[in-house]
Amino acid sequence: MASTPLPSRNPPKLTTPCGLRVNRKDRPKWLAHVTGLQSLLPLDKAIAARLMTYYCSRAGDAWPAHATLARENNRCVRTVQRALARLHDHGLLQIISRKKEGRPNVCWPCWPDAGGKVVQLKEIR
Repeated sequence: MASTPLPSRNPPKLTTPCGLRVNRKDRPKWLAHVTGLQSLLPLDKAIAARLMTYYCSRAGDAWPAHATLARENNRCVRTVQRALARLHDHGLLQIISRKKEGRPNVCWPCWPDAGGKVVQLKEIR
């Protein structure tokens, strides 16, 4: 008798895919777009503003430590990680994980996909 796999405890996460990177001249427009979204928490907007204002290089990449963002916003590291995940889920921030201790993640602001369809996270990775 073949055993059937157990259903997953966590349902698949839904996310809006990221679209084009934000040009340097469009950073104020992106920030205005992010701060105008009602679906984001105030902390999400503060993290986005901090990333855009202080950490984006000329190329548009940012790699601040989660601990640094947490200290600057008077929050714990896990709260900052959840805020970054929400920005990513809305298609506003692309995050590339380095998956090693001591190696920073790289993130950059992007516009949500123009199609606006919601897909499962495993489909876009």
